[in-house]
Amino acid sequence: MDWRQAGLSRTGFIDSAKTIEYAFHGSGCRVALPSGPVDWNFGYDGRLDGLDPWFLWEFAQDGTDNFSEFKNKKNLDEAFQAAVSQGLIERPFEAMQDSLFYLQQSNSAA
Repeated sequence: MDWRQAGLSRTGFIDSAKTIEYAFHGSGCRVALPSGPVDWNFGYDGRLDGLDPWFLWEFAQDGTDNFSEFKNKKNLDEAFQAAVSQGLIERPFEAMQDSLFYLQQSNSAA
């Protein structure tokens, strides 16, 4: 809820022409871009790169035709679970009350 502490309005515009509207919700934000809406939740420590099946499905419905196979929720859920099973995505911040998934970080030393 940092947006409240910063004195930001729950809804408003991010551009001076007032054409790009935003709305904070729960632990996230939705921005209505001319190319389509973008919706996300803020993760642990303000991270923006977390994902979950619901947000991906919403994006497939509203945001793009590039991933038409994921307009089918069953296909998306199966692909998502396969990524979890293969260790491609993980929930590293569950203990910090962040239930979002993140790309698995390489643990190899450089």
